[in-house]
Amino acid sequence: MRHPISAAALVVLFACTGSPPSMGTGGGSGTAGGGTSATAGGGSTTAGGTGSTAGGGTTATAGGGSSTAGGSSATAGGGTTATAGGTATAGGGATAGGSGTGGGTQNIVRFVAIGDTGEGNQGQRDVGAAIAAWCANALHPCDFVLMMGDNIYDEGVSGVMDGQWLTKFEEPYMNVNLPFWAVLGNHDYGAMGSGTDMARGANEVAYANAPGQTKFKMPAKHYHFTAGHAEFFATDTNEVFMRGMPSGLQFGFDDAVQRTNMRGWIAASTATWKISMGHHPYRSNGPHGNAGTYEGIPTLGARVKDFFDDELCGKIDVSFSGHDHSNQWITSQCQATELIVTGAGAKATTLKQSGSLGFNANHYQTTQIGFMYVTLIDRTFTGTFVSSNGTQLYTRSFTK
Repeated sequence: MRHPISAAALVVLFACTGSPPSMGTGGGSGTAGGGTSATAGGGSTTAGGTGSTAGGGTTATAGGGSSTAGGSSATAGGGTTATAGGTATAGGGATAGGSGTGGGTQNIVRFVAIGDTGEGNQGQRDVGAAIAAWCANALHPCDFVLMMGDNIYDEGVSGVMDGQWLTKFEEPYMNVNLPFWAVLGNHDYGAMGSGTDMARGANEVAYANAPGQTKFKMPAKHYHFTAGHAEFFATDTNEVFMRGMPSGLQFGFDDAVQRTNMRGWIAASTATWKISMGHHPYRSNGPHGNAGTYEGIPTLGARVKDFFDDELCGKIDVSFSGHDHSNQWITSQCQATELIVTGAGAKATTLKQSGSLGFNANHYQTTQIGFMYVTLIDRTFTGTFVSSNGTQLYTRSFTK
């Protein structure tokens, strides 16, 4: 007989865990720099080597470009449209960050994906140094960085002047001279990871839009931006998760506007590549597990699962998430959408082994801390997991 768990306990159980690291296996044999790899599906693989508006939104810029947005600044509540590395105009959004489009010139976008970073520990500093060294190499330059939430542990920031911005963001990435496009995780919303304090999340949006801030990019709690021939959809999955809690434990969260915006933005996108980024995963072999059964609790995160099923699966090409502190490339269980977890930006937790209950088949998974480096060259996506010491752990490519 299953013992009942109170709704209040579910909120506490949802806070990120910190189990000791261990190696995981995924769907096959082979080793790559300490991780276990498996290959499946059409890709090739190699291992080794402060104004605010709600809904509709405004337009923001990143990467040093100028902007016009009808006199309105980026938003802290609804959605916005942004551009990476160029000039933005309201009611549309330019594309930038990749190389040209015509006369046989390839469309190229290159970026780093990390998550669950904001510890201010040696692991975060090591990963930051590895990103700086990697992107400084002419063989694999970078246009920007994506951050999958839990940007500041353990419970976000108290405001724009919170000293944690220095120790848990600015200093670890001081040598990474790129824009960091970020989303919010449960820890960013306070309450020691229960994610119930809406104001704490808004503080990160305020920091991104503070005068003189050019590195940390979060024009709103959910937004989208274009870079070259790719469009990125930044989701607030904590908002979705909290809206799915029992009445009285939703703490004012409502995902209706986000759902409407995402549906419209994705449907209207003409980009070659449509990529989502959010904190909570659809599928994961880490301790938090799969949406709908997070923490092994039936129905926990069911609304997150529905959000993926209704708005993302089969509509975008690649989904990036964090939450579990590992790097994983899950074999797609989201129609044709590729599922990638990049939550090992500062520390690592455990991974389920093949054959264990709830195990998801995967192309590769590892508990080594590090990041993913992605290149989008025309219609080919190549993702490489890189460790904190700069070792290439695993690479896979696929073409649309």
